[in-house]
Amino acid sequence: MAFARRELAALGAPRLELDWHGHNDRGLGLAAALWAVACGVERVHATALGVGERVGNSCLELLIDNLGRLGSRAAVPRERLAGYCAAASRALSWPIPPDHPIAGALTRSAGALTRT
Repeated sequence: MAFARRELAALGAPRLELDWHGHNDRGLGLAAALWAVACGVERVHATALGVGERVGNSCLELLIDNLGRLGSRAAVPRERLAGYCAAASRALSWPIPPDHPIAGALTRSAGALTRT
C-alpha cells in the first residue's frame, strides 16, 4: 500500500482511492481482504458465499462479520447474515457449504457456534 500511495502521489493523484480484488486460490481470500483493509484500501471486493471464478472470491458475509468484530464497521447480527446467505443461495442456485461459519448446517446445529 505504501508503494502504491507513493507512486500515486508522484503521479499527482494522492487522493485516488484504492480497491482490493482477490481470489481464494490458496484459501487466503478472507485473510488477504482483511489485511488489505488494515493496510488502508478504501474498498474490498467480495461476493455472496464467495462465488467467483477459479476457486472463488472473498465471502462478503464473512468479510462483513469479521470487520464488525474488529470494529472497522458496524456489526451486523449473524441472523441477518445467515438470511442473506440463504437468499443468495436461492438466487444463485449455489449450495451453502455445511461448514460455512455463519450459515452452514453444521454451524447451525452446533448452538454454541452460532453465538460466538
